[in-house]
Amino acid sequence: MAERIAECDLGIIAGGTMSYELAHCGLPMLLVALAPNQRRSCLGWQELTGTPFLGQIGDVMPDRLRAEVHRFVTGPELRRQVAARGRAEVDCKGAARLCDALMESDKA
Repeated sequence: MAERIAECDLGIIAGGTMSYELAHCGLPMLLVALAPNQRRSCLGWQELTGTPFLGQIGDVMPDRLRAEVHRFVTGPELRRQVAARGRAEVDCKGAARLCDALMESDKA
């Protein structure tokens, strides 16, 4: 998957776990929530990195989507900044932290 991501300049994706893959690979993204449980992570990415959250699927306005795509396609510095912020947020140690937390809770 990383090879495919490396071929792209911008990702337009749902706000699930794929957002972590794109962030780790340094690919800026636009986010759409496909399910209600994705809204929180989309808002988190937006707050932390400047990644635009376009809204819940079905509520995304075509003009907003076009405007954001245009802004990112014509803004190489914007793409670099958002990509760098996303990459800084993903340390690839989440699974280890989860295991540690589960082991700790097992001891309690």
